[in-house]
Amino acid sequence: VSGGSKNIASNTGASVSGGSDSKAVGLSSSVTGGFKNVASGGHSSISGGLQSVAKGRYSSIIGGITNTVTGYGASVSGGYKNTAVAKASAVAGGRQTKNIRPYTIRP
Repeated sequence: VSGGSKNIASNTGASVSGGSDSKAVGLSSSVTGGFKNVASGGHSSISGGLQSVAKGRYSSIIGGITNTVTGYGASVSGGYKNTAVAKASAVAGGRQTKNIRPYTIRP
């Protein structure tokens, strides 16, 4: 943990840099900035944003508010209440969009 306040990094290789009230609990997971984000999947990452959760292994979230990623290698880039659940699925911004199709991007 470097900088920020009330952050927790509780697994091997996990890190939190800046922000507040965020947690990196997955193996080699990371959170950079933001508020109340949780990276719980192995090798998952969150960069900024508010109250987002990266549960899938190798998943990522970049910014946005209350986004969730559960698919292996899935990602969400910004937006609000977006969800990527399929393997290697992605959501590129927007609002309340859910991607359940593997290897696809939903705008």
